[in-house]
Amino acid sequence: MTGTSEDVQRIAAELLRQAEQAGTGGISGSHASSIVRTLQPDFKPQTYDVLTLKEFIQKYVPSLQIVGFAGLDPVYGLADQLRLPTQDAASPGADLWRPSPAQAVPAEP
Repeated sequence: MTGTSEDVQRIAAELLRQAEQAGTGGISGSHASSIVRTLQPDFKPQTYDVLTLKEFIQKYVPSLQIVGFAGLDPVYGLADQLRLPTQDAASPGADLWRPSPAQAVPAEP
């Protein structure tokens, strides 16, 4: 079975509406998934010639892009309006998971 263009349009329109409504916070991938499942409970990405919801969004909703992450969950936002701050190596706190040299545990002999 192949998904119809009406299904794609309906899903894309709702994802875009929700992302616009969310504003600068965007929508998480898990929220996008629940939106899609509400509209189409039997949604299977393979029906649309993709393997994942992420690929579905990339292929059929190109104006919705990954703008950040909440843990491992992508956050989608409108490509022309939203840019979440990113953290690079020069940013304070970029390596919060690493202890400072003063906090490092000495190696056992």
